[in-house]
Amino acid sequence: SFGLRNLGGVITIKSSMKFNFHNLKGFTLIETMVALTILIVAISYLIGFFPMGLNTAMSAKQDSLAALLAQGKIEELIGTPYAEVAVGTVIENSLNSIDPDFSGFRRTTSINYVDANLNNTASNSGLKKITVSVSWRNNIKQTDITTTLTTLITEL
Repeated sequence: SFGLRNLGGVITIKSSMKFNFHNLKGFTLIETMVALTILIVAISYLIGFFPMGLNTAMSAKQDSLAALLAQGKIEELIGTPYAEVAVGTVIENSLNSIDPDFSGFRRTTSINYVDANLNNTASNSGLKKITVSVSWRNNIKQTDITTTLTTLITEL
């Protein structure tokens, strides 16, 4: 408790509070060290997920680029008159000519005559099947990955 006394214009404060340092509540140094150790282990564990997430994002980016490169080739062929779309297979070992960023991609374009049941045929039945496959090397998994798109064009 505090007591106030006025001694000729000067106020003095008298305190009767006594501190007992043995009853203070708080953390000991050992408790703090244990808590910090647990926190560091938890953070280290969570940090391990970041490279995995980055690898997944990079793989998804490569897969999207492959689909766009395949779709681009299909769109190019759809815009070409039917008679000018040659039957056969074209292999592009590098797409560096499109953009230097695509140098790791390979594209295979196959064009075949097909019949009404979509079976390959040697004769022109007025229907062609275009299959575009784009491949790239996944350096993380050490495997080749391929994205394939297929469409049909018809003679009008």
